[in-house]
Amino acid sequence: LTHRDHAQSVVFVTAHGKDGLLPHDWTRLARADQTVVVYMGLRFVGEIAAAAMAQGVPADMPIAVIDNGTRITQRVVAGTLADIGAKVKAAKLKGPALIMIGSVVTLRGTLGVEGVALSEAHEMELVAREGL
Repeated sequence: LTHRDHAQSVVFVTAHGKDGLLPHDWTRLARADQTVVVYMGLRFVGEIAAAAMAQGVPADMPIAVIDNGTRITQRVVAGTLADIGAKVKAAKLKGPALIMIGSVVTLRGTLGVEGVALSEAHEMELVAREGL
């Protein structure tokens, strides 16, 4: 979520309220030094990206959608604000999911934590299943 070379803060926001998509100030939220995490937003990822771009957030801003995070069935779809809607639709994600917006998303493949989390989750599932 944070990394000294990318984002020094993180903010969590909900995608929608009772009456639909919330009108967030994306230029304030999607700053270069901050990661935005959106929850309850999988259905609205295209609209979220479009709203951010309409408010001046660069179309090439990195974004990732983490589906079933920390579970053995975890899937991650990464892209930019410009293409994430189509990528998520093609992936047919079902949720639950978190959306991460910011340059820290580009570090995903370099940190090596995704495989560890999934390995530990798989190990715990095996222990539970076998009653060890």
